[in-house]
Amino acid sequence: MQSKKLLIKLVCLIPILLSACWGSSQQIATTPTPSAFAVTVDSTLVENLSEMSNAAASPTPRPSPTAIPTPATLSIDGVYQKLKSSTVYIYANTTDGASTGTGIIYTADGYVVTNAHVIHHATNVRVYREGSKTSLAAKIIGISYCDDLAVLDIAGDGFEPAVFGDSDALKRGETVVAIGYPLSNELGVDLTVASGEVNRLNARVENLESAIQTDAPINPGNSGGPLANLRGEVIGINTTRINATSTGQRVSGVSFAIASNFATTVRSQLETGKNLYWTGFEFQRDELAKRWMVTQVENSSPAQAIGIVENDVVVSIAGQKFSTPYEACRLLKDADYEAQSVEFELMRGQQKLRGKMGKHISRHMLPPLSQKMTRTTELSEPELMKLIGQNGYITDVGYGDSWILVFSQDAGYSSQVVHMVDSYSTLEEVIESHSGADYAVTDLTYGNGKWIVVLSEGSGYTDQQLVAGRFFPEDDVNALLTNGYAVTSAVSGGGRWIVILSKNSGNSEQQYEFVDTDQLSIKLTELNAGGQYVSLLVPSDGYLGDTWLINHFWGELYPKQKHLVTPIVNDDVIDTLTGGKTPTVDTIQMLNGEWVIIHR
Repeated sequence: MQSKKLLIKLVCLIPILLSACWGSSQQIATTPTPSAFAVTVDSTLVENLSEMSNAAASPTPRPSPTAIPTPATLSIDGVYQKLKSSTVYIYANTTDGASTGTGIIYTADGYVVTNAHVIHHATNVRVYREGSKTSLAAKIIGISYCDDLAVLDIAGDGFEPAVFGDSDALKRGETVVAIGYPLSNELGVDLTVASGEVNRLNARVENLESAIQTDAPINPGNSGGPLANLRGEVIGINTTRINATSTGQRVSGVSFAIASNFATTVRSQLETGKNLYWTGFEFQRDELAKRWMVTQVENSSPAQAIGIVENDVVVSIAGQKFSTPYEACRLLKDADYEAQSVEFELMRGQQKLRGKMGKHISRHMLPPLSQKMTRTTELSEPELMKLIGQNGYITDVGYGDSWILVFSQDAGYSSQVVHMVDSYSTLEEVIESHSGADYAVTDLTYGNGKWIVVLSEGSGYTDQQLVAGRFFPEDDVNALLTNGYAVTSAVSGGGRWIVILSKNSGNSEQQYEFVDTDQLSIKLTELNAGGQYVSLLVPSDGYLGDTWLINHFWGELYPKQKHLVTPIVNDDVIDTLTGGKTPTVDTIQMLNGEWVIIHR
């Protein structure tokens, strides 16, 4: 059984990297750079022409339009007339206020490319077409902050798409036209046009790898808009400008656009609903101390998953130090962050910490911010779904003298379904029925003659495999572990072992072992002292006797775990575990009349 899951949104990485977010946000010099690796730089030197974002979706990718013949040359007004229908005004409500910018429609069914910093920390995005006072809703499909690009999907179809030209064919001195909605707060929402020349090709400014330098006047609000040639083809995406030299001397006429060929390559990846190079933390240069300080960590992010907190100091990425946001992005790309885990070294006070994030970070591994627990002796599918509606997503289920369910509103999922089945064949059918959807098994428990299987959307798990047997299927499990899988759920009951393995789990470098009940507390204490993080604890009363399966991995940056062994879980125990600032409950299971609870 294979189940393809939502790819993690590896987005926020360094929108902020361009320390200058231009936009009509009225905060040109102070708007922080987007997050991922969000970094804040001296925004008096470089300005990103727009604002901010934070949302996601994963619709079906759209094909790029077929290029249509265009005249050899057009007038400046001719270029404007050709592109005005495909150039849109973007207004984003954000966690920091509001942000405005420009976008380019490039498919007939409403795909739009713009700058990532335009929609940084966005909670709602609307777009306006030229001449229309009616806004259209837009969903954020994918973001790459390291490349300062984002793809949106606006409601409706039948749009007139812009044609993207070949930026490699540009020549220095060639006339180009910039179109967009600059300074909308001061001048109103009007589409403007400006012209200039190409001054430099393949320029590098901050984290932009392939930029076109132009003297065409570009102002805040132009971010994400088209830079076109005289055939009316988009050959760049207006992004940033330089306002001053490193010595403070003011300059003008130095603007940059992302080359269309590079943008098209990144765009095709973002169309799939994938965010690129997302770490989920922002950092800022402390010039006095000569170090990079973490200023913000996003909920449900890879950074939060490995325990990064505000005021940590980022020392290196993939073993290499860096001095600019561009270098940080380059290190992520060189280390193939999108395909494998990358090690980050940090300092917390005098303590040196290391943690890996990248492809193998899952939302399922994130520490929920708040939890609820409930216990009941009777349980049914309708009751389970009702409890989810009341309490949030299920993060763990345990069974002993009663059912214990742990819920969290902050688990990072987008939806969840639960099934109770009384036969293994039905269990297989249920899991297989979701294999083509965006759901993955996030919990599997057996009790009172039934299996409870929890399937969550947005877990990050991909390519799940189910292996089972009368005894623990060690050979099958080991074979998958050597192929990049990790054990993410397991249960012993109903006369068999069932193990779910996943890719993209956050703990691929894991180990499992069986421990006798009388040695469990000693083993858990040893693992905690050795920097190991217990991700699964499964009771087994089968052929190995009364034993526990412990699945663990190296988790130096994770909060330290504790364990509690108690013969009863009553309301007082639940209140203690979920009240105040008590750490998160990771797992709760029972064997031989003893509940074992692992928490942080």
